[in-house]
Order: sequence, then C-alpha cells, then structure tokens
Amino acid sequence: MKPSNQTRLRDRAPLALGVWRVIGHLVGVLAVAGIVAAPFFSTQTVQGIWQAAQFSGFSHLIGKEAVLHLGVSACFWAALVLLFHALRSSFKSPERAVRSRRGSVMTETLIVIPVALLLTFGLAQLAIVNIGGILTNLATVQAARTAWLWLPEVQAERRGVTRNRVVDLARIQAAAIVAPTAPSDFQLAGTEGSEFFRNMRGVLVGTQLNSPPNDSGRQGKERALQLAVSDGDAASGKEISFNRALDFSSFSTRTARKFSFAYLATEVSLIQTGEQVGARVTYKQLCVFPIANHIFGSGDTVGPRRGSYAAITREFTLHQQLDPNAKMPRQ
Repeated sequence: MKPSNQTRLRDRAPLALGVWRVIGHLVGVLAVAGIVAAPFFSTQTVQGIWQAAQFSGFSHLIGKEAVLHLGVSACFWAALVLLFHALRSSFKSPERAVRSRRGSVMTETLIVIPVALLLTFGLAQLAIVNIGGILTNLATVQAARTAWLWLPEVQAERRGVTRNRVVDLARIQAAAIVAPTAPSDFQLAGTEGSEFFRNMRGVLVGTQLNSPPNDSGRQGKERALQLAVSDGDAASGKEISFNRALDFSSFSTRTARKFSFAYLATEVSLIQTGEQVGARVTYKQLCVFPIANHIFGSGDTVGPRRGSYAAITREFTLHQQLDPNAKMPRQ
C-alpha cells in the first residue's frame, strides 16, 4: 500500500524543521558577530581593510581572526539559546516545594564558583588576546611597509642606513599599533630602546600636552621619560588581579608605559625571498587575568616583568621596489 500525501508530508516535517533550525542558528550567530563587530567599524576602518586586501597574504592574516570571532559569537549565541530554553521551561513547570539538605547550598556554591570564575576570566582574557591578534595583523602590515620602504636604502648603501636601523624602525611602527593591548601598570628604567624609539614616544606624549609650546617634541620626550620612570609597580607577575588587567591610570601615563612595553614585547625580523620583501612580527601578549593566564600563555620575561605571555606571530610581504640609484642626486 502506497503512503498517502499526508504521511509523506508528516515524514518530511522533522527534516524541514531541522533545516530551518540550522538556518535560524546560523543567522543568529552571524547577527551576534555583526553586533559585536559593529562598534569597531567606521568609514576609515573599512577603507583601511579594503586597501590592505589588495596586498598578497591579507586573507591568510585575517582568516584565523575571522574564524575565532565566529567561534566566540557561536558560543555567545549558544549561551543565549540555553538561557531562553531554561527560562521557558521554568515558566511552564508547575510550582513545587524544594527541600534541600543542610549544607547543600554551600556545597553547590563551592562547586559553581570555580567554574564561574574560570568562565569569567577566561572570556575576558580571550577577548584581549583576540584584540591583540587583530592588532598584530595591522602591526605586521606596517612593519612590512617600513621594510619595503627602507631596505632598498640598505642595499644601495646610501646615507648610512643599516639593516639594524630598518629592523628598529619596523619594530617601532609595530609597537605603536599593538600598544593599546600592552599593560601600563609598571615602571621602566628609562634607558630602553633606541633614540628613534624615544623620539616616537615623545611625539605620542607631546600630542597630549596642554597648550603645547613650539618645541613640543622636546617637551614631550622629557615628559614621556618622567612618566615611564615615575612611581609605579614593577609587577613581577605574582600580584596579578582583575584590577591590574584593566587600565586605570591617566592617558598620558598609559601612552608612555604602554608604548614602551609594546616595544619591549615586540620582535621583528625582515623577510627577503625572491622579489618579495616584508617582515615577521612576534608580539608577546601579557595575560594577567587570574586563573586564565596560564591557559593562554606560558612563562616568560619581557623587560622588567615576569609573567604568562601568549606569543602572536604574523608575517606579511610586498613586491619589492626597483633598486635605487646608489648615487644621490646633486644638490
């Protein structure tokens, strides 16, 4: 006996319902990803991404971060769905008296608290590491552009430009990009970095001076040194806390110390393969949230601070320029 149309429709109903549920969850994940990313996008951001997309290797740089962002969005959407089902079932279930044994509430609390703390600190640390990875992408592009610009001067042996200077200039550019994710609750000796690094730090601090004088560069450089070596905590790594993981100092103090620490936590090596030139950047992201710091990082020392660091490595190359004329044009 052949099945009727109603029977066939009834058999197909679960499959169709499952397909629509999958589509609904995909739309929900994409919606969460878009809502989370929306505050960080502007016209300048879109233009910068479009320009960077023209270079080779951009898709490889951004692919991992896009997958990680979608993964975090999927976890958040799953939490919302579970919360919705839990609330709906609680409203539908009839009221009943709950009788618990003495001490059961304390036992359940002790079981839940470590999991809740791990989830809270873990998500917070994951968010910062994710931001550090995104900024390292841009820092690598900037370092590669610096190498693309200056390496021909080394090959032509003009104006005393050396390979070490090119590495330092690329490192400074990379540090300026990843500085927002660097810690600021520490102090330095004041002798770190090259003269180019100290000039750049002075420029960053000089832009925040009230009523800057004509010689704001020199004053910014002196002010940056004072902020870097002023009273603060060397932070050996043992006194980590949720409060230390967040910035609470003034913007000028953050600028001097964050940029300094980002410079110390950044390593740059130049890449020259065939007709390609670029840079490989390794940024050591300090993980300071308790409990979760050892999950995302491993023990290391950067500058004056011992702690758990997550090493983020990226590389980017460009088509090299034509060889410049070794002889400078006449004045």
